[in-house]
Amino acid sequence: MSRRSLLVALCALLLSLLGATRAFAAGTRVPFETTDEPGTHFAREAAALHAAGYALRRLDVAEDGERLEVALVVVKAGRAERLALSFEGERPARYRREATALPSEERVYPAASELFTALGRGPVMRLEFLCASFALVTPRGDAAVDPYDYYVVGETALGPAASMLMARELGRLSSGAVLVDVRRADDDPAVTEVDLYDGGWISLRARTTREGRIASVEVRRSPSGMVWRTYKRGDALGAHAARTGRVTAIHLGDAGATLVLSDGTHLTVADGDYEELDEGCGC
Repeated sequence: MSRRSLLVALCALLLSLLGATRAFAAGTRVPFETTDEPGTHFAREAAALHAAGYALRRLDVAEDGERLEVALVVVKAGRAERLALSFEGERPARYRREATALPSEERVYPAASELFTALGRGPVMRLEFLCASFALVTPRGDAAVDPYDYYVVGETALGPAASMLMARELGRLSSGAVLVDVRRADDDPAVTEVDLYDGGWISLRARTTREGRIASVEVRRSPSGMVWRTYKRGDALGAHAARTGRVTAIHLGDAGATLVLSDGTHLTVADGDYEELDEGCGC
């Protein structure tokens, strides 16, 4: 091959690589796969995407042939990336990153921030199974990877519509759902959480005024939860809420909660009216 032909071939190769790099950055991305330090690539790129504003929308732990695979789907501005780390036994064996379709639902993973923080501190060294869930082990700590630890925001409502939404959801109690707790939210003192289980975890998050009147309601649904107690009078509460059609206020006290219905009825959900379970039911 002549020197001129060699230069032409090298230029063509460089232009091809440059085009692939630009296509990757522009969104028509070329899959990347490696078995060379896969734990390092996975941790570094996941942390970088999170720092760039990508949000975790799907986390899976599944079999990939004879291997286990931890896969993250992160999303930003209508673009989705899938980062997958496969393990042989406990050790990282292969890393693959590729563009993927946007997830069908907008999942929120409460532990996502801790996961990306851990990945930003060093490579994934191994995968461990701890307390019925998996964890990625890094040099500076573990990061839990629980594919069921997420919620999806269902309906939201404001004002009178929020009172109606709360009543409708509580109506589930008269048809098989159970009431687990009524409490102040851990992340916001102005929010009262009403936790139900009805084939899946339902958290009714009511933002209230200083007087306890319901200003807004957000319904969060999750596939998992821990039913550690059930309210004994749930049937009656659900039937009354459904009949009146509106729960206008919630007051929290030392001994429980009081729900105010639109007909003026005050229903007290006392701590002593729960049946404690011997062992929590992980659902």
